[in-house]
Amino acid sequence: MWDDHFGPSARVRLHPQRETRYNSLMGLNLAVFGMHLLEVAFFAGLIGSSVVVIISFIEDGKELFGKDE
Repeated sequence: MWDDHFGPSARVRLHPQRETRYNSLMGLNLAVFGMHLLEVAFFAGLIGSSVVVIISFIEDGKELFGKDE
């Protein structure tokens, strides 16, 4: 269909095909794994920080209202 309207000389490759090598795929997989690992670490830290804030809030409330041990 493309050749019918413009002819075979009208085809221009904007992004020439590059050779895919094992190293580039391995690096990409490693980068994706690293991103997922950082994502898990971020949310674990977020949960840990939230627990610390809640515990501090409860302890400060006990001290503020005189229910200190």
